Amino acid sequence: MQVQTLIERAAAKYGTQTAVAEAVGVRPHRMSEWKTGTVPCPIEIQAELCELAGLPEPEAKDHIYRAVRALAKARRANGVGGLKS
Repeated sequence: MQVQTLIERAAAKYGTQTAVAEAVGVRPHRMSEWKTGTVPCPIEIQAELCELAGLPEPEAKDHIYRAVRALAKARRANGVGGLKS
């Protein structure tokens, strides 16, 4: 699931994107940046968004697993972290 979809589902449940921003402790403009992909959404915030959006635990775990894998792949591509061969 995309971060944009998580934000939209959480906003549908909480009424507004601003309410979701307050729930995760960020300013509303940061939610917009995450939603558009301008700024990457931190994994820990994605976990909170899964909960706020009401995702069932297996779906939330799958989302976080995929997000962590994508982050690790991006870090390796940029020469940051990963195992040395």
